[in-house]
Amino acid sequence: EGCGNPKIFPEFEEGLKRGRLVQKEHYLCPWNTAVMYGNGRGNIHTGCYHSCSIEKAKYLSADMLKSILKRFKDSMSSGKYDDKDKITPLLTTSEIEYIEEQEKKEKRLEEERYKAERAERIKRAAKLIQKYPEHKELFASCYGEKVLAQTYDGNIDFNPNGYADVVGAEKFTYDDYIDVQIRSFHKTRGWFATCFYNIPLSFKGTIERKTKDNICFERIFVEGMYPDGLCFDGKEEHVWMSLKGFEEYEIGDSVSFFADVYRYVKTSNGKQIDYSLREPQKIEKIENYKLPTDKELAEQAVNDIICETCYLGEQCNRISCLRPKKRTWSIKKRNDKNGDGREKEMKKIAISLVLLLLLNLCGCSILPVGTNISSIETLKSWSFQYNEGTNDYSVFFALLTDTERYVSADVDADIRIVNENGEEVYKGTHSVSKNDFGYYSSQAAGKQYLANLKIPASDIMAGTSANGKVYITIYKDESLRFDEVNCEALYCLPIKDVQINASSLPKEVVIKGYDGKIESKIKVESVTYIYEKEFTSQLKITVSGTKTYGSSSSYDMIKYKIYDSKKFVVEDGIFYLSSLSSGDKFKDDSIVIYDVIPGETYSIDFFEYN
Repeated sequence: EGCGNPKIFPEFEEGLKRGRLVQKEHYLCPWNTAVMYGNGRGNIHTGCYHSCSIEKAKYLSADMLKSILKRFKDSMSSGKYDDKDKITPLLTTSEIEYIEEQEKKEKRLEEERYKAERAERIKRAAKLIQKYPEHKELFASCYGEKVLAQTYDGNIDFNPNGYADVVGAEKFTYDDYIDVQIRSFHKTRGWFATCFYNIPLSFKGTIERKTKDNICFERIFVEGMYPDGLCFDGKEEHVWMSLKGFEEYEIGDSVSFFADVYRYVKTSNGKQIDYSLREPQKIEKIENYKLPTDKELAEQAVNDIICETCYLGEQCNRISCLRPKKRTWSIKKRNDKNGDGREKEMKKIAISLVLLLLLNLCGCSILPVGTNISSIETLKSWSFQYNEGTNDYSVFFALLTDTERYVSADVDADIRIVNENGEEVYKGTHSVSKNDFGYYSSQAAGKQYLANLKIPASDIMAGTSANGKVYITIYKDESLRFDEVNCEALYCLPIKDVQINASSLPKEVVIKGYDGKIESKIKVESVTYIYEKEFTSQLKITVSGTKTYGSSSSYDMIKYKIYDSKKFVVEDGIFYLSSLSSGDKFKDDSIVIYDVIPGETYSIDFFEYN
């Protein structure tokens, strides 16, 4: 399109061939955004690269294009564009509205196409969805596509021809390929897999065993690179390879080589896909090397803690140490002791540094002391959470003395919970005893001595939002009272159910062809739904019925509209029924409404798609 088209600007293509820099003078262009829409849109001074709207021209008819170009030529001749700071739109209001309408139409068609393709993928992946319902959305988006999907558990290659290079998968079907990949989660050689999907650079290993046909490396050190240039390294244990190429090497030799990373079907514990190495090249014997031992890794961890807690951390570049040499030498000297003494010394240093880090972070002791109310000075670490196992909620808080020591005490607590829509869903007063205090750990805060005030889930009213704030006031008679504090309640408050009515059912929907003749009749008989409340609330609707008339065709298209309780349309679209013959029953679950309003009553109706 536009200036990048070699038919319009052939010098550009010639410059690319010969490696020359070709610069083009930016003439005034009718498809410059500022010219098309006037001042306020685009920028006529920066050239067309930063302000080009030629893609809008594809929506215009030939007559419209002729009219616009003639208008532009007349404006140029009359000097309209001499003052580039005052430009009126080249397009008329009707032309702008026409382009916008065509864009909306294209977007709707794209959405309908996506929904149809999504529905088709769900139908084709029905057996896998039944087996792995937690991956339904993944199948709906990727099944049959040339896509490598990354999940928390591992990668799934959805390429229909992806298993062609898997050794031992000659009799696989496409569903077998997907199924085996899922069953292989957490059971593959992760670093070889990383090399397979990225760029392996080299492998190093020490020969542990040799047989007539094969060789085993005790450990292989992996070096590779991601496509963005960032390098990675890792290690794999006890790797077997073909002896071919390693015949002249003996047990104990260390070698460096490059090899092809391939996938194969492993059947020792059910079918799984794993990764290994073959066809070694550039094999070289190298000096014996060893990967870091656990002790060396521990030393590195201690060094990392030293760096993290160093008082010169903000000035350090992490390359050259800025600590005084005497202090650094003292630490190294202690670390260089041999045998158990060295290990004990390392443990002492590590424990001391960890304690130092904890004290720097929290500035207080986690050891509880006596419960004198008059000595309580601080309220901290208040939080709120839902406990799925016991179906109740916990309000946590800590009490500290004026010397920053944790304590337990008999206190009272006023609790209010207000959701983000301003609805008060809970209000109550609780007595907290010393027995309600205990040690609790979290990844974020570590180990803490906290009160755990529990609220049954049934005591909190359902509202219109799962998010809100919890307001907490801690006091004891007249001797102790803290100001009200609050914390977030995220995606855990109970919300109201929704309802969907289909009062027009059963209903017969007629599908007509382009010539106006009736091609099919669909009897929509029932609607069921599932309301998912977790995180973003959504309504999944299943439509059931029977095709009462018509032959098998590619698609029968039925339009639907969904209304809220005030009769406003909140969702409309089309669902597709594939290859139904007269008398066939169907069940379609492709309709999903997002951002559902809790407590709302919706209605759905069905129409002929025009």
